[in-house]
Amino acid sequence: MKKNVVRYTTHDEKTNAILEINTSNWRRAVYESRDANQLHRHVTSAVLRASFTPAPADGEAKVRRARRRRGRGERGKGEAETRKIRCGQRQGPHSTQCHPPTDRLLDGIIRQVFREDLQRYQGGHPDGQCLDGITSHLPDYGSVQCLLSVVLEDRARHPHQTSLVPPWPSDGRLGPSYTHFDAKSVVGSFSFGQDRLVLNSQDNFSTIRGNTCVYKGRWQYELMLGTKGVMQVGWATLGCKFSEEKGVGDTPDSYAYDGNRQRKWNVATYKYGALWQSGDIISCTLDLEEGKVEFYRNGKSLGPAFTTVKTGPGFAYFPAVSLAIGESLAANFGATPFRYPQEGFAPLEAPPTQDLIRADCCVNWLARLVHLSRNWPQSDDIQLNSRHRTCLLIVVQHIAAHLGPLLARPYVVEACLVPALARIAQVTLDQPAPTLALEPVHTLIDFLIAALETHELLKCLENLVVCLLTGHKQAAEDIKFRGQKYNLRLLYTLLSHPRLRKICLSHILFDKVQFPSFVNIKAVDEEGLSVVVSSVWWTSKDGVVNSGGDRLAYEASCRVIMKAVQEVEEIQVSILRLLLCASDAGHYQDTSRALFLAKFRTFLRELTPGSRVRVPILRHIPQPVILCLFHRLLTIFEELWKKEENPATPRELSKALPATHATDESKVLLKINNATAGASSVTSMELGPSQPSTSGTLLNTHTLTGNSTLKDLQHLSVTHDSEDKTGQGSGVGQDRDSLLHLLDGIVLLYHIGAHKQLGKVAAQRDSMADNISHVADIDKKIEYCRKKGSNPALFEELAASRKVFVDKLEEQGKQQAWVLAAIHSPQKFAHLTGLMRVILESLKAASKEGELFAFVPDFYIDSLTELCTAMRLYFTTPPESTDCTKTLLTDVGEFLALHFCDSRIVYADSKDSLIQALAGFVCHPPTLAALEAMPEESRRQMVRNLLQPYENRAWAQNNWILVRFWKGCGFGFRYTKSPHLTNKFGPKPPNSDNSNFTQATAPCPSPTFQRYVVEVLESSTDISTPFLNSLLIQLNWAFSEFIGMLQEIQNASNRPERVFIDSRQLRICATCFDLALALLRVLEMIVNTAPTTLY
Repeated sequence: MKKNVVRYTTHDEKTNAILEINTSNWRRAVYESRDANQLHRHVTSAVLRASFTPAPADGEAKVRRARRRRGRGERGKGEAETRKIRCGQRQGPHSTQCHPPTDRLLDGIIRQVFREDLQRYQGGHPDGQCLDGITSHLPDYGSVQCLLSVVLEDRARHPHQTSLVPPWPSDGRLGPSYTHFDAKSVVGSFSFGQDRLVLNSQDNFSTIRGNTCVYKGRWQYELMLGTKGVMQVGWATLGCKFSEEKGVGDTPDSYAYDGNRQRKWNVATYKYGALWQSGDIISCTLDLEEGKVEFYRNGKSLGPAFTTVKTGPGFAYFPAVSLAIGESLAANFGATPFRYPQEGFAPLEAPPTQDLIRADCCVNWLARLVHLSRNWPQSDDIQLNSRHRTCLLIVVQHIAAHLGPLLARPYVVEACLVPALARIAQVTLDQPAPTLALEPVHTLIDFLIAALETHELLKCLENLVVCLLTGHKQAAEDIKFRGQKYNLRLLYTLLSHPRLRKICLSHILFDKVQFPSFVNIKAVDEEGLSVVVSSVWWTSKDGVVNSGGDRLAYEASCRVIMKAVQEVEEIQVSILRLLLCASDAGHYQDTSRALFLAKFRTFLRELTPGSRVRVPILRHIPQPVILCLFHRLLTIFEELWKKEENPATPRELSKALPATHATDESKVLLKINNATAGASSVTSMELGPSQPSTSGTLLNTHTLTGNSTLKDLQHLSVTHDSEDKTGQGSGVGQDRDSLLHLLDGIVLLYHIGAHKQLGKVAAQRDSMADNISHVADIDKKIEYCRKKGSNPALFEELAASRKVFVDKLEEQGKQQAWVLAAIHSPQKFAHLTGLMRVILESLKAASKEGELFAFVPDFYIDSLTELCTAMRLYFTTPPESTDCTKTLLTDVGEFLALHFCDSRIVYADSKDSLIQALAGFVCHPPTLAALEAMPEESRRQMVRNLLQPYENRAWAQNNWILVRFWKGCGFGFRYTKSPHLTNKFGPKPPNSDNSNFTQATAPCPSPTFQRYVVEVLESSTDISTPFLNSLLIQLNWAFSEFIGMLQEIQNASNRPERVFIDSRQLRICATCFDLALALLRVLEMIVNTAPTTLY
């Protein structure tokens, strides 16, 4: 073979193709960062990915004869014959048509894509020999590579001819080329990201500087806030001495801004700026020509902060930040394009100008190839279409040789690739509808996958997804969420490509970035809410006090917010729909759903409290993100279940568990899921009454014997052995099991974090209710003073106090509008009630399985009690408002009443959660009415369970339930709060469903349950006698402990010397008093209602 001919032969079961490429200018073609062998492999890779038509045997023989003629000197004739054979001009009996030569196709593609560059350089470049090769020997391989090199190098030498990157001043800066935070300058403790640009404070007040300083010029850097707490950000000199009490701005030559306290700091502090929130972009600018420091929030100037910054010899300023404990932020010193670049200010890190110019050229060439590929006339001849694609991939390979290394830089990806993807996919910030051009994007992705090396592709995807996530996490400018929709749509276009989706699931979405953050929706700040909520309306619970605003306008504003939030949620659910696709592979194990669920189980294991997996602090998921992820996953689960199974109503959806009958219930095959701690294994074990499970892991049960039919949603996940075996085809059973695994994860996700976030939101609502009550109290005082004719100064003081509360209520009213629309919407409330129904029916069906009930995951029981608490206390919609929720409350109450003392539940926390939930039911009239609506036998059984002896069990909450049955009927027991404590000031008790005897709850006695108590005590001495004995024993113990501790405290207080009494001792003494009082109240109830039991 001649030295200037490279022969590529592919061998496959379906293809046996031959491709020869003339490489007369081979050495010119080698890219400077690759050797000839690498270039061989790149071209071979492109050819192997193409679809070639097998060459016939007689064609191969003619190729060999042509080579022999070239060997005898007949070069011209041999090359012509070779080209004819390669392009398909066969002369044998199988030839029926003549195709255009491959060289001609490749020549046409190159001249179309590089048309402007050929016209620009032809005849005008000093390297005439090179350009002769370009213009006369296309598509010679070396000539094509030379063309790319010439164009890219020429444009890189003339950066002023492009507006892609503004000029960067190299003077006035000291430090390394890569700017990041300097770990050696830390005061306190920080947790760092890998690039030392992300910080999380681990100490009370930690300070750190950057590794670059500036002494003249105009400079800028940006910070994205991860939290909204106390942080002082700005500039400082090397001479500033920081400590745990003094941070940036607390020393003479440091200047800082704190948006949490809305202050600026330079030794002294002054009012400055706006209140910031997480996701805000804070731009810090330093003008050393005028000695001025200015800060920007999301691109809007907060005004000059300092105008007398010292300059001159000895003054060089570093970027510096001080963070309170738990606060976090991410800095951008110029490693990526600024979100809000300020005119005239330069980044601290030089932009990669030459790389940007090269990458921009390469991306534009790829975009032209995409356009050419999409508009190429299709032929009925498969061989011709295959040759067209082959030629395109060859050109793509040439471009990728230059582009691949450049895409490893985040700046290049964000500045060049992301805008190109947006143009090709037709994604814009003001796009009214999701009209996405997916096919052109898929073509571009195919090109990148085919041409880039594996490490280049993964690094490019990581930079791309990180860029989209950063944009999505940025605070929304207004209620339209334009930036969030833009980034989510781009992510959707990427994940709509099946192969790329699986690559991202395997390597990027959970490993490199926090995918759950993509499904989060951050609340708009007060300024943005003020535009939508122009009129704030609020009222007290009794309706006496109200804001005077327009209620209809307020509700209309809530609907506007709800519609905007739903538009974002629809895109997020669409992304999850792609990730949970179960039909994009021949085997289930290769589908996107299988990959997603595997990563999701690992994510849950890391998130579970007490997990052995150590997760970096910077990877911790905030609770608002968990709540959003919970709702999105539940939405897509309901959709997939109705789509892949028989359509069902929510109630039918909940009747899920098939009867897992077995001939021997003492044997069961357990498979411990990876969703919690514990290795994935299958163990056959003996079950007996004394061997219940307390591991709390996610269990999937499958009986050894018995036939189970999957007609509806299963309550307990059934996992067949074949699911974990590779090579099994996708079927209905595996799809069903995968959805059940997803449901398990959703239930666990609610228990881990979603419920806690709902509690925090409810606390904000309660704070608003307190402020409303304060306004009502002030109005009463004003009215009283008006009647008495008090001093006008007193009226002014009361009016000023009222204005403070009203202003706070105005702010809280806007925030409550967001809560009502985005968190407490009817759809979200339906999510909770539907999931609670599913869990309840699952537990009820599992309870019928005998000893198998002991293996129900503990978080199912915890989630049931938490969902009940959320529905009763956290949402503004009362649970008794509809017949459906009334029935659901009754069913939940019946389950609690029958299982709070079930011997199969041995896990202490689960037993406590059940009885605490039951205690919460008897505290409020609506839920007490739900208990009274239970079947008579269930009510009687509940009372029997309550009247069991107090020995060897947690009896305090049990006794408190009996107290609640009586409160309001006993002596001096009709008060919500004892009269002697009515006017006593003190801390407000926390809003919790774990009701105890010290909380001030309004009395709501239950004559129904009192009657059952009398009936059970009088009808069965086997119950009454042990119960009364245990009651008196516990009363004797509690009262004795109380009297003994009280005497110790009194003796200590009577000593002449000063004695400090331990607060813990005081709490124990108060608890013993409460216990004794509650036991006395129960004894009072028995004496009044069933006195014969004491005879």
